[in-house]
Amino acid sequence: MEKYRILLVDDHPILLEGTKNLINSSDLFEVTETATNAEDATKLLKLNNYDILITDYEMSGMSGSELIKIAKAAQPDIKT
Repeated sequence: MEKYRILLVDDHPILLEGTKNLINSSDLFEVTETATNAEDATKLLKLNNYDILITDYEMSGMSGSELIKIAKAAQPDIKT
């Protein structure tokens, strides 16, 4: 069974790594990429396909809600 591919975005490194480790312990999900800001996540969304986007809502620069709109435009089937 193929795992769901996740893009994980958070500007707090300890939360990013902890969440990544927790998700990757599952048989159904895999964090395939991480980003520490929405701008980097936007670049990844243009280069790769993901099943799920998990993002921090409040980040400096671009907010999580803005990132979700960009993700949905780039990959309409992505779950957030």
